[in-house]
Amino acid sequence: MLFSLLLPVAAYSQKAYETIPYAARFNGQQIKLTFADGYIGASEVMVTKAGRKKKDLFIADQGFVGKDRQLKFSAYKTSSAAAGDTFVLTDIEEFYDELPKVIRCCYKKGGKRYSIRFIKQ
Repeated sequence: MLFSLLLPVAAYSQKAYETIPYAARFNGQQIKLTFADGYIGASEVMVTKAGRKKKDLFIADQGFVGKDRQLKFSAYKTSSAAAGDTFVLTDIEEFYDELPKVIRCCYKKGGKRYSIRFIKQ
């Protein structure tokens, strides 16, 4: 009986991080970074191509920032993006007291590298 009384309390969970929107544009594409402050591994990148409603989702490869201060995002398995396309956030921290206004990124697409700047919205 005690178990059934405590079940609703155990089932309730609260998100332990806040999502902050960042945005960039690249070759007519709208790129949005949802930065998960408090659990960086829940961050994601969404690419919307000009004139199309379909979006490509990129998710973090790890749940933490590496020693190189980078976080890599790869295309989600149901995404139409090419398998080798990635986003790599550079010079980032696991935790911030104050989030940066700009986050730098390396976008690898079709064997080429591009520099992108995400701006806090």
